[in-house]
Amino acid sequence: MDSATLSIIKVLAPFNSMTEQQFDAVMAEGKVTQKARGTLIFKRSTADDYLYWLIEGSINLLDANFNTSVCRAGDQQASDAMDGCSPHRVSAVCNEDSLILAVNRASLNTIVENREESDSNDETKDWMSALLSTPLFEFIPPKNIQSLFKHFEQVDHQKGDIVIRQNDPGDYFYAIRSGRVKVVLEKDGANIRIAELGIGDTFGQDALVSDDLRNATVTTLSACTLMRLAEPEFEELLMEPVIEYVDQTDIEEISKLTGAKPVIIDLRPLDNSNQSKYPGSINIPLLLLRKNITQLSKDNVFIMVGQKTPKIAELGAYLMNERGFTAYVLASD
Repeated sequence: MDSATLSIIKVLAPFNSMTEQQFDAVMAEGKVTQKARGTLIFKRSTADDYLYWLIEGSINLLDANFNTSVCRAGDQQASDAMDGCSPHRVSAVCNEDSLILAVNRASLNTIVENREESDSNDETKDWMSALLSTPLFEFIPPKNIQSLFKHFEQVDHQKGDIVIRQNDPGDYFYAIRSGRVKVVLEKDGANIRIAELGIGDTFGQDALVSDDLRNATVTTLSACTLMRLAEPEFEELLMEPVIEYVDQTDIEEISKLTGAKPVIIDLRPLDNSNQSKYPGSINIPLLLLRKNITQLSKDNVFIMVGQKTPKIAELGAYLMNERGFTAYVLASD
């Protein structure tokens, strides 16, 4: 398997949260094959010992009513296994010549379960230290950090518990003290696993920052101990220090100090971006920002713009600062 193919696989779930040793163990069980256009990958209503990921090309997925959706390599839908159910709920047929990864379901489950057990028993990893080491906490004053840990509330969950559900209102921010969770997006009838999180990782902030509904469902993969922070404390202690607003005068001052113009990112969907009133801005819809954030340069200063409801500019700036970038929100006119 060549290095380019391996690099693509490593960003897919659940491989993106594995250690090198675990990834190598899975790849030893996996097989990548080139499939011609029209090839049937799997058939609806049949049991299957394998899971399949799309590496290159595109696949037609046909349901019981012969409705067809297209899964394309690089799309969010292709970030996890194609229809991981057994028996399959849909049939998968190559829409063009495509590269497919197949991994034995039982072997993958064994490796994942061993990882979860190892994570749960890892007493040497301190969730507080992991949390505090993130770039986000460079923005947080020491007094806020002290108050933060006083306000955290511990909640315990069993394996398979739903912690937050897509489209529910936001109420808490979570940090993982022990165990693992999966983040799943339901879109067009498909459940797309977009991330797996472990000790020291956080979730639940998107809805609190944007004042929008939950954008994914989070389910425990093992017994978990979570630390949660109610919305008012999250806004006061975490959100307010991280999100800073600037106006045109501030942007000009930033340009003088850095010697370069800040990069203005319009986070609105593509169908609205043509109406942007921000000359020189680039359009990266919020969903694409999260997916492609590592391609941006931390040498730049970023200014985020977007509609007022939901607050996508605030969420974009939070996500950027959380990952070590320097990002501000353009104040409303």
